[in-house]
Amino acid sequence: MLDLSTMTPTTIDTLLERKQPFAVYRIPGNKHPLLLTQSAGEVHLLHDPEELNGRRGFVIAPFKASKETPIVLIESDRPTQPLDMGEDDDPEEDWRTQVNDVFRTTASPKYAACFETFIQALRSKEFDKLVLSRPLTIVRQPEDSLSALFRTACQRYTYSYTYLCYTPQTGIWLGSTPEIILAGQGEAWSTVALAGTRPLQHGLLPDTWDEKN
Repeated sequence: MLDLSTMTPTTIDTLLERKQPFAVYRIPGNKHPLLLTQSAGEVHLLHDPEELNGRRGFVIAPFKASKETPIVLIESDRPTQPLDMGEDDDPEEDWRTQVNDVFRTTASPKYAACFETFIQALRSKEFDKLVLSRPLTIVRQPEDSLSALFRTACQRYTYSYTYLCYTPQTGIWLGSTPEIILAGQGEAWSTVALAGTRPLQHGLLPDTWDEKN
């Protein structure tokens, strides 16, 4: 039985070894992340955002829910617990070095040629929008800890929402984002420029939307 009374970074590694669904996340500016686990039953697979109404947990959702790509809800059977990540120096300098090395080597003539192809397609209006990305493969050594990598992300991105989550359906995800979906109190609420948001038009909500938004 996993002791959840004292939460430490090794708790994350234990959960991963046991393939137990969990999510650990750090609210921007907070010192300690929160850990949410589900020890009983399977995670919930939902196919419509409205199915989330009245439920609590950690949500992993695609842009558009479907039978093949459902919304995944980790619904904890206990309150979220603070996770003490410790005050050690950055434990993942080797990871950061690998990242920097890969980005230096991918800034190549091949990438530049690909970028030029994208620009020409946009200028000719063959496409309205293109996103050029590149894969980044990092060799993980047996002694490398994902909990340590999460701690590095928390240290490096102090004012971002940083998370590490796992379910058998989704695998392992680690991310960090400064984007706020919704924040506020009382009658004053705000968001940032995410897809799915549009400014008021002459003080009124917009009545025309494209398919994406």
